[in-house]
Amino acid sequence: MYKNSGKTYSRSIFSDTIHIPLTKVDKFLAAIDYALIDAVIEDPRYPFVLFGKWLIRVDREKANETWHELTHRIETGGLPYTAKISTVRNNPSLRDTVSKRKHLICIYTPNYLWREDVRKARLLLKKSGFTSRLYYRPDIITIIESRSVAGTDFRRSIFNHLRRYDVKDLEVKYRYFG
Repeated sequence: MYKNSGKTYSRSIFSDTIHIPLTKVDKFLAAIDYALIDAVIEDPRYPFVLFGKWLIRVDREKANETWHELTHRIETGGLPYTAKISTVRNNPSLRDTVSKRKHLICIYTPNYLWREDVRKARLLLKKSGFTSRLYYRPDIITIIESRSVAGTDFRRSIFNHLRRYDVKDLEVKYRYFG
């Protein structure tokens, strides 16, 4: 039904409105949604492409404590999602940037099109103390940027579906929901 509407979700996760995409970015994101729905219906072996993740940046000094709190909430059912944290990588070519001093924690949701679930995850993270602005990124954006899914032919499949929706420019900005 969503796909057949010719509309797209608002970029705000706190809005349930769908609208006709007018901007280049909205048209691109709508085309991704439609192509992904087509691809998963055609070949249900790829449900992982519907995953998305809340991105949490934490200072290196607070990473262990934050990670232990999050994993405790996940293990006890207070946060019904999966998560991962970046490792420390000493890269001498990196300047002293924010990304060098921070760890990235990803909290995964099973389907970025389930707006209510994405919203619920954000509210649970807020209750867990993550009150600053967080960003959400559907995994399909990562797949499109890397142009592959290791060990599968999904890359070819999604690009074929994107061509059906006249998507030629595959550049998209990092922040999907603000």
